[in-house]
Amino acid sequence: MAIKFKTEDCHYCGGSGRQPAEDSRLTLRAAREKAGISLRTLSAAMGISLAYLSDIELGNRKLSGRIATLYTEKLHALSGGVK
Repeated sequence: MAIKFKTEDCHYCGGSGRQPAEDSRLTLRAAREKAGISLRTLSAAMGISLAYLSDIELGNRKLSGRIATLYTEKLHALSGGVK
């Protein structure tokens, strides 16, 4: 007999019932590392704490649209536009 959980109780999926794409977080970190930008430098440019940004990259916090946009903009600016 399978155990059923209510999706609204799930802290991992945020109630969506779907597993978040782990590779999206890994892509963030890989892009930052490829650009040669440290976590400390990017977090300072974004105006968020180092711990908060680390948690996002590790998947311990949700990645909101606002933070995703800010991440992309600051990473692009700090890397000189290198893709």
